[in-house]
Amino acid sequence: MKKVAASIVVLAVLLGCAIAGGQWHLNQRAEKELTKGLEKAGIPADVQCDKASVNLFTGAAHFRGLKFITAKSPEPISIDKAIIHSFRWGVSDPGKQHFELIGMKSEAGGAEYIARAQAAGLDPEALSWNLECAYDYAKDKKTLDINTLRITEDQMGTLEMDFHFCNLNLPEEKVSRLQAYMTALKVLSEAKVVGASLTYKDPRLLVLAMEQAAKEQGMTIAEVKAEMIEALDAQMTGDESPAVKAITEELKKFVNDPKSLTIRLSPPEPFGMLEMQAVTTVDDKLRIAGVEVNA
Repeated sequence: MKKVAASIVVLAVLLGCAIAGGQWHLNQRAEKELTKGLEKAGIPADVQCDKASVNLFTGAAHFRGLKFITAKSPEPISIDKAIIHSFRWGVSDPGKQHFELIGMKSEAGGAEYIARAQAAGLDPEALSWNLECAYDYAKDKKTLDINTLRITEDQMGTLEMDFHFCNLNLPEEKVSRLQAYMTALKVLSEAKVVGASLTYKDPRLLVLAMEQAAKEQGMTIAEVKAEMIEALDAQMTGDESPAVKAITEELKKFVNDPKSLTIRLSPPEPFGMLEMQAVTTVDDKLRIAGVEVNA
């Protein structure tokens, strides 16, 4: 019995050492893999990281205190925390990914950036962005589903988006920077939109703009809203289709009570640039894209 107990203890110690050693190795390798991934994506940068850790069981990688410095932007971009929910080692183009960037800040912009932020009623020193993205790229089916793309800034509000594409002919080989532009145009011309949506929640930036306009023009918020609604009405000639009128009414609702605005594309069939270029009227473009607006 004592031998069995001793064997269990030894096994537990060995297992613990193996887990600790594996954890240490993954943590050390994670930062290097992040730098390699950026280079393969064409974003060479000097990456500094205070702490990197990888969950042995879920595969999620956590990076804290990140700073990125590139040749084009010597001012660092800092990120309090980055989470890659399924960290894939040595993969330059993972077909499926889910990541979060929390507390993104940039020291770029200087005095002009600060002045613009202050003019918009924002505190430039407090600007901090959160981004979450989850996508699924099926190379064999030529489809890309960006199921979640969420951008949040406490002073501005939240943008939530999703995009779904088919016939996406991404290049299999890495192209030069000179070829990248033409390749991107070719990919965009061939790709088709299956569906998409954009929602602006808690639109604090719009509210700030209204407050700034009211202050500068000596008006009340209600008067600013009325002026914006009048501007929307002024664009209407009276000959608009029911679809255009419905969209305008939703925009007026959003101005009057700015809580959230959703623009959704639900096309009857996938469409691309060629389909849009083939029609000239607004109604036909709205029909092809299946545009819906809800406030």
